Amino acid sequence: SAGVVEDISAPGYVGYGLGAYGQEWNAASGLVGGVGLVAGGVDVVDGGLGLAGWNGNLAGWNGNLAGWNGNLAGWNGNLAGWNGNLAGWNGNLAGWNGNLAGWNGNVAGWN
Repeated sequence: SAGVVEDISAPGYVGYGLGAYGQEWNAASGLVGGVGLVAGGVDVVDGGLGLAGWNGNLAGWNGNLAGWNGNLAGWNGNLAGWNGNLAGWNGNLAGWNGNLAGWNGNVAGWN
C-alpha cells in the first residue's frame, strides 16, 4: 500500500521477524509503491516490476538476515537460561536468609 507506513516495531527484538523487517525496509527505502525510486540512475515508475532481478539479490540478503535473527533467538534463549540461573541463586539466598532467621530465633531464646 503506497504511502502507508505501519508501525511494526516490537520491544527489543522479540517477534521482529523476517516479514516485519522486510516491510519496514521496503517502506523506508521507497519500494512500497515504487514511484520515484531511483535504481541505477533510472526512475522506476512501474510499481517495482522492473526491480525483479534486484529483488532477487535482496532475497539473498534477507536469507542472511533470517540467519542472523536465528542467532539472535538463540542468544535470547541463553539469556533466558541465565535468568533461570539467577532465579535459582535467589532461591538459595532465600534459603540462607531462612537459616539466618532461625539462628536469630535461637539467639532470641538464649537472650
